[in-house]
Amino acid sequence: MTTERRVYGADEPESLLFALANAAHFQSRADAAWQLGMHDREDVVDGLVAALVRPEENTVVLMQVVASLDRIRDPRSIAALRQVRRLAGIQTRYGELVVDAAEVAARRIEISTNGPREPD
Repeated sequence: MTTERRVYGADEPESLLFALANAAHFQSRADAAWQLGMHDREDVVDGLVAALVRPEENTVVLMQVVASLDRIRDPRSIAALRQVRRLAGIQTRYGELVVDAAEVAARRIEISTNGPREPD
């Protein structure tokens, strides 16, 4: 286990948000993003949404951010998930996977909040 993992290994949302924003190794950022999905708190949603905007070169980190927002299902994240294609953070080799996952997550959150849309 690296020193970074020990420093950022706390399960408290504040420590995980710090790790997501500051950890040097992508796996530490991805682990923090995944763990944040277990905390349905306003500051956690804000931090995960902010992580979509920050430049991130690792697809795994972005996929974990999207998955956590999907798990929390906070309607405030829908707009950010729908704009993933335009956000600066989607400059990864597999960016389309992140875009597709974000679109699915936004739709799931919308359905869980408002129910399914009627066909046009």
